[in-house]
Amino acid sequence: MKRLIATALTGIMLLSPFTAFAFEPIDAYVGDEWSTTIDGLQIAKDTDGKDAVAIIMTYTNTGSKAESPMSTMIYRAYQDGKELELAYVDSDNEVPVEGSSITSVFDGASVQFAEYFVLQSSTPEIKFQADSFASDGELITLSLEDAGAE
Repeated sequence: MKRLIATALTGIMLLSPFTAFAFEPIDAYVGDEWSTTIDGLQIAKDTDGKDAVAIIMTYTNTGSKAESPMSTMIYRAYQDGKELELAYVDSDNEVPVEGSSITSVFDGASVQFAEYFVLQSSTPEIKFQADSFASDGELITLSLEDAGAE
């Protein structure tokens, strides 16, 4: 029975709707009150069945009060020179991360979360920008080829 359950779980993992990619974290934004890194990408389907990319990030609060990524940062993704729309995914397509963009953390603590964007073409290059409400962050180039996107 244990072997049957282990085989079933292995099959479920192999047939996951994602194509996963992890890489060395990239500093996306470092500010006085918080910083964020890009930890990886995953390709998934949104609720309309469209291809989407999940950009997996870690947000670290370096300020003096509890904050969340959503309350302190703006993030954008671009493909073919156009800003990508946010994607909505159901629980079957969510990336397994510890928190969300609304998870608050205190000074020195971090939370990992994913933000989803609808892909508009097969162009493998994505530009990503994370910044605060008061300043612009660096534009970072990410490759979907490394994530297994077609």
